[in-house]
Amino acid sequence: MSNHHQRRARCHAAVVALSICVLLTPGLSGQPASPPAIGIVDQIRGPWKLVQRNFLISRGEMIYEGQTVGVGRATSGFISILLFATNQRWDKKCSEAEPCEGTYRPSAGAARAESRKGFLTFFLDYWTPDRPLEPMLMGSRSAGDRGPGHALLERSAQGVSLKPALSNVAPGSYRVTIVPAPGSTSEGRAGWEGPLSVGTEGRSDIAGLSTGLFILTLSSESGQTVGSNAVLLVIDDTEPHLRAAWEEAQAMARAWTSASPVTLDTWFARALYSIDARRKRP
Repeated sequence: MSNHHQRRARCHAAVVALSICVLLTPGLSGQPASPPAIGIVDQIRGPWKLVQRNFLISRGEMIYEGQTVGVGRATSGFISILLFATNQRWDKKCSEAEPCEGTYRPSAGAARAESRKGFLTFFLDYWTPDRPLEPMLMGSRSAGDRGPGHALLERSAQGVSLKPALSNVAPGSYRVTIVPAPGSTSEGRAGWEGPLSVGTEGRSDIAGLSTGLFILTLSSESGQTVGSNAVLLVIDDTEPHLRAAWEEAQAMARAWTSASPVTLDTWFARALYSIDARRKRP
């Protein structure tokens, strides 16, 4: 092959390589970012579907910008979605006078100036349509649940106090199992298992638990599971920004005065997953 043809071949190979690089690099390819979540399903009755994914919607599901919900002809039932931008609801109610049929696009509402600041910013960036909440946590709680609750815990020299997660648990003797949360960067870390007394005189501090995201399961002395699984995010005292984010997530939930327990449960589980994703790793 002549020098001229060799140069042309090398140039062609370089162009092909550059083209492949551009196609595989999202920042260069112009690939659109995932749409942000606009709200969370709070109340639902009837066989409502998320049209884009063709599955039945349940309470606690996230709804993303551009998605539509659908139902066959119905003269009863409803769907209610809490909107993040306004803390208001998008509702669709079906009746004999106004039956539902077909697809509907929930409105994101008029976004407030601060709606994309602070905690909500990285919450919406983390939860994309291709990142569902683990099935073991999705809508797991019901009204009146006396089990452990999702909580952010701070590790000290004495260990980790589980009190914030056990505030709704009746006094007594239990067995605690703590394992790394599935789908988190804590997978592979050591958990903890052992007896625990809940009450004013009970021991709520445990030693040997690292920072990270975990799932807590509580069982009675007879081996019966108490309540539902709870998400625990363990942080160091050098991470006050994470505690501030958790407090902001709690404040947002307090604004949803009529939200169902399932919605709040799912919101807090998702909040801890997204806060953990912002931790600085050792």
